[in-house]
Amino acid sequence: MVPLKVLPFVCPLTGAPLQRQGDRLVSGKGAEYPVVNEIPRFVSGSNYADAFGLQWTVHTKTQLDSVSGTRISRDRLNRCLGKNVETLLGHTVCEVGCGAGRFTELMVEAGAFTHALDLSIAVDANRRNIGYRSNYVVAQADLRKPPFLPGSFEFVLALGMIQHTPSPEETIKALYELVQPGGCLCWTTTLGA
Repeated sequence: MVPLKVLPFVCPLTGAPLQRQGDRLVSGKGAEYPVVNEIPRFVSGSNYADAFGLQWTVHTKTQLDSVSGTRISRDRLNRCLGKNVETLLGHTVCEVGCGAGRFTELMVEAGAFTHALDLSIAVDANRRNIGYRSNYVVAQADLRKPPFLPGSFEFVLALGMIQHTPSPEETIKALYELVQPGGCLCWTTTLGA
């Protein structure tokens, strides 16, 4: 059954549900995560993705079809999905390595319940580009400790990010664990695919 809204965040360590209390998400088990600029932050400090976050906060709109007037991102997303993005209407999608939102905007516009994750501060650019939509959430999180339960998503996408992780094998395993039985995992390791 397709949910009627985006999925709630859970504690990445325990899987306990999180509730918003002021500028934090908290669990009944004492875990707390800050919400900064209306974006939940499940990581702290510097990490290997810092340069990507800087890149997407400086070049915020470079790859957005809506800004460039092209179909480069749409064509790539359709090719990787093996079908048109519009077929995601009403489906739960987790986009990992969302960057500034080149694919996020297309999935949100298509009516997918889009859950955008990035390890870096690129999530700030993603939020600015997408805005506030009822079928969209974004969070700064580590895929290896995601703020969602295993098997939560009908579609999990990771386009052009796996090769940038410390362990591609571990990354693919973590992506797979987010997919529902019978769901679809779509990933690429090259920029052209």
